[in-house]
Amino acid sequence: MSEGLSHELLALFLPEGLLEYFEIVSYEKDNSGKKIYNQQLTLLLQEKDTIPEEYKGYQYKSCGFMEARCVDDYPIRNMLVKLKV
Repeated sequence: MSEGLSHELLALFLPEGLLEYFEIVSYEKDNSGKKIYNQQLTLLLQEKDTIPEEYKGYQYKSCGFMEARCVDDYPIRNMLVKLKV
């Protein structure tokens, strides 16, 4: 399966509108070490350099970036899902 197709399939499980501001850089499938959900899917998302339409008229200043954060999402097919943003 090509990487583009893999990302398109993963996008079907993400919250609506998320890919307007972020792109999927990579993903990892690991053992979670948990009893019920024994697998874990981690999606690495990178912020796009776009400004939302409602803020285009405002002056803005880039203040750098923070360390990536992990957000727990809903399980998919018996796997815990983490979004690393």
